[in-house]
Amino acid sequence: MNNFITSQSHVGAAEAHIDYVVRAIQYIKYVKTWTEHDGAINWKSNVTWEQFKTLNKELVARRDAATGPRKDKLKKQVIEKLEAYRRRHEKDIAAYKEFLQIYDRFGPSVFLDRYWDPVYEHRRVRRSKDFSALLAMVCDNFTLDDDGIPFPELNFDICADSLYHILLVFGSEDLATYAENFLESYPPLITEGVLHTWGIM
Repeated sequence: MNNFITSQSHVGAAEAHIDYVVRAIQYIKYVKTWTEHDGAINWKSNVTWEQFKTLNKELVARRDAATGPRKDKLKKQVIEKLEAYRRRHEKDIAAYKEFLQIYDRFGPSVFLDRYWDPVYEHRRVRRSKDFSALLAMVCDNFTLDDDGIPFPELNFDICADSLYHILLVFGSEDLATYAENFLESYPPLITEGVLHTWGIM
């Protein structure tokens, strides 16, 4: 899935927004699966290796087929590239976690503008060293309405309905339904336990 996210980062301008929505949904699904396996070191190592191997098929194949000094040289190359991939992957995971935190607090509004994209054009968006702390502070101190409901929750249906119709007009009914099903299966924390009806107007 992480390889899919990477491959989807290079598309034409006309498809840019739909591409972003699809990748953003994958960010959330991927990082939720990843964090569900926190502590499962072998599982995460195997997943990372399989992703690396998919992206470096030729190098891995040459290493496996080589013998003698040539094999030792290729083993070193694989180890170096794998370590570089792991470091990049860790940064991507950190970016996905921040994106999930934003989604959990602001809901489907994050799909309405590519500004939220944590991995724009396959380059992790540069943020200040205080970004994570500031994000946590903002998310923990929302303004509430008279009924004690955070304002982002009040906008859920509006943003979700807008997203549905954007995808319906510029994409397809299948894509709009895909996003609808995602929001139902992975609701943001701000709306947990709240029933929403949207995409039917």
